[in-house]
Amino acid sequence: MGMHIGAIRAFIQANPQVVTEKLTTSGINREIVKPGTKHSMKPYINKYLEMTDPDTGIPFVSTATVFVSHAWKYKFYDVVFQVMEQHASGNPSAYFWFDLFTNDQNSVTEKDFDWFSQTFKNGIREIGQMLLVLSPWDDPLPLKRAWCLF
Repeated sequence: MGMHIGAIRAFIQANPQVVTEKLTTSGINREIVKPGTKHSMKPYINKYLEMTDPDTGIPFVSTATVFVSHAWKYKFYDVVFQVMEQHASGNPSAYFWFDLFTNDQNSVTEKDFDWFSQTFKNGIREIGQMLLVLSPWDDPLPLKRAWCLF
């Protein structure tokens, strides 16, 4: 499953601290995603399953078409507005597989390395398109992770 940029905009609108506090992906997970899904033990994306963009009527959730590779130390706002929004402007039907929203963050600590490597490897293969967020430009964090060696 993937989230349309409209769903990510709706998430930011419902959680303005994402922008005002310049939270990292890790901070958003700790402050919003995990508490918001603690009782359901389901991925955050499930909150958007039956929703559509009020401006376009496009479903907020559908089959992922873009795998987003980023670092959880990055400011979420920067990843969304400098990378995902730009990509979506040229690809309005893009659905982003963004691990913060598509994985159940409450049970992720119970997963072993094999689960992670297979999930990411299969996700990249099945989705077929990756949006790689490389920052800082001279020493990008995502390229330091072992699963990127696939």
